[in-house]
Amino acid sequence: MVFVKNIENKELRLEPLFDGNSLKGLKVNDKLCEFPQPVATRNDVPVELIFDFLKQFEEEKFFEHLSSYDELFKFINESLNEILAPKIKLMTDELEIEVTASDGFTVPATNFFLKWKDEIIVSELTYVHTRKRINRQKRGKIEISEYDSVEPLLVYSKWFQDKHEKNYMFPKYQQNGLKLEDRPVNLELKSTAATGIPTLMKLETIQAFLARNLTMDPKDIYRELKKEVQKYVNFEWDPRLYDLICCYIIGTYFYDIFYCYPILIFYGDFETGKTRALKTVVWASHRGMLCVDPTPSSMFRTVDAYRPTFAIDEFTKLTEDIQRIARASYKKGEKVPRIEKIKKERFILSLFEIFTPFVLATTEKIQDMLLSRSIQITMRRAKDPNKERRDPEAEDFEEIREKLYLSRLTFAPRVYEASKKIDEMKLEIYGRDYEIWKPILTIAFTIGEKVFNTVLNLARDLIAERREEFHKEEKLLLTVMESIFEEKAGKTLTGETQIEFSATDVLGGLKELILLEEYAGDEKRFYKDWSPQKIGIRLTRMGIRKTRKGKKGSRVYMLTYDEYIKLRFRYNLSDLSDMSVKEGEGVKSQLETDEKEKDLMNFVGSKNEENLGGS
Repeated sequence: MVFVKNIENKELRLEPLFDGNSLKGLKVNDKLCEFPQPVATRNDVPVELIFDFLKQFEEEKFFEHLSSYDELFKFINESLNEILAPKIKLMTDELEIEVTASDGFTVPATNFFLKWKDEIIVSELTYVHTRKRINRQKRGKIEISEYDSVEPLLVYSKWFQDKHEKNYMFPKYQQNGLKLEDRPVNLELKSTAATGIPTLMKLETIQAFLARNLTMDPKDIYRELKKEVQKYVNFEWDPRLYDLICCYIIGTYFYDIFYCYPILIFYGDFETGKTRALKTVVWASHRGMLCVDPTPSSMFRTVDAYRPTFAIDEFTKLTEDIQRIARASYKKGEKVPRIEKIKKERFILSLFEIFTPFVLATTEKIQDMLLSRSIQITMRRAKDPNKERRDPEAEDFEEIREKLYLSRLTFAPRVYEASKKIDEMKLEIYGRDYEIWKPILTIAFTIGEKVFNTVLNLARDLIAERREEFHKEEKLLLTVMESIFEEKAGKTLTGETQIEFSATDVLGGLKELILLEEYAGDEKRFYKDWSPQKIGIRLTRMGIRKTRKGKKGSRVYMLTYDEYIKLRFRYNLSDLSDMSVKEGEGVKSQLETDEKEKDLMNFVGSKNEENLGGS
């Protein structure tokens, strides 16, 4: 095979030389030059590309230097090997395997958002009733059987520059039909449901999406949504919470754009409207699902099958396993491993991603580990705003949900762009607080300046309140230790002020401190929450040294005053009261006599002012 090309009135005759499936070299105008490294697989090498390389040298008149063939061929060889990767194959007498592409993206078939280079794809899955026809060939004849079934149906939007493609597919039968730029998109459907849930997208919405050229801006839905929320929930003590709730609901339709999505917690006493608020959020949200008494296995499989906005009432009655799954749900990439038996003695490891919005309602204080991933709304008793005095049902929010599904499929790139603008703003919210609030602030930004400023101010207030709640138990224990320093401080061999105490000592001091104020004198409730064992675990986590003393080896904890000051600083408890420490027969004010500890106090105070100022 010879290719002829005229460049500057000079004829260039080029003949590629193959050795088996490799391009070994080139013969140019009868001059032979072999590549130092053959380019594998002739089908991957369009010879026109070689001409394009040669064309680059027209201005340099490289034909005047035909003696430098070696450098020319070396350049072509290196360029081809860099651009055109060789085929990777396995060939045996019975088997042939050829690698066609990288693994690409593996995404849950239920819904996903992907951006790669200049292309974006967003999808939504629902369940539809279908009429299936199966053709089978039996004994030379085709037999046709028909039956009705419920099947998952995936619709998607794809954007590339100014182009917008809309289409649908059945992921159960078309798991490898999508591509993003040059990469395949593999749909993962580990768990399928026998039927849908009432909050999934309706068939009529899918048909409208496919047939019409429309863009549904969340801003156009916001007022209607807020009005509907106000029919069921009363936030008279802080109306800003309506904007927070509405932005959270809209955000659930775009949650997979973000790396994290916050857990929403309604906390309060009995009859404060927690369940009403929870139902209002879940029925308006993306695939809202209200569950009662889930088990860990059903929980992650439900998330895998539906990717719902998962709501649990009376959350504190659930097991530690479920609370652990809830904690992991707020961040993309967290997976639950499960070993599954497929046949005989063969097992496979399956990883279930559980990233999905979670909404919880509880009457009891939430653990710090979960609270740090959450936005908590403390509910109060208020007048029932609903004329019928009833909780909402899924049907009450159907029209709004369908509009928000259309918004997801038509407005996702703009929400993504808004999230990048939020990253550029100086909001004075940092770390995990920023992770939690970024999705909500992004939605508020797309709605408008007034809503954005309202939600931003509320975010700062709730962050400050949450910091007060963090490590509340540790702060109580440190307050009790202050009293122990006043009563029984001694000296170490090096002259440091130190106390020795047991978990039982701390329990007695804690009872005296909070029994009346927090438990209204109810000792039974107090001892349900507190025990020497629990206090011992807390003290150990705080890093307080422990040892055994006496013949029976009773366990005691030891703490110097310097260590105590550092603990107060760590747990943001810097306001020390004047405390006296017994020393021999006299009593001296520790804060008045010890200059070293005065310096520590000034250091602690200045650091806390810096921390508060930076948040």
